[in-house]
Amino acid sequence: MTVIREAEGHPRYHNAFITLHPIDDATVVEIVTAARARWKSENENHDVLKTKGYHLEHNFGHGQQHLPMILLTLNLLAFLFHSVLQLIDATYQRI
Repeated sequence: MTVIREAEGHPRYHNAFITLHPIDDATVVEIVTAARARWKSENENHDVLKTKGYHLEHNFGHGQQHLPMILLTLNLLAFLFHSVLQLIDATYQRI
């Protein structure tokens, strides 16, 4: 756990990590690089789901119980199929 305090003793910064990996000057760059890569890929996937016709955020407001999760599942399946087809099907790539 990291706590940085002001001169008066009040905490200015507080952070905790749950990991078995040692965090020191030699490993911090590698850890930060991996975290940024994960953050970047998550943001890019969410951006596609929100702005490229999947309307992901729009569907969360419907229904009372199960409908939002069904719509989310259908959106993710459509995204999966579109991604796979884009990679392997020449006709789909031309379209």
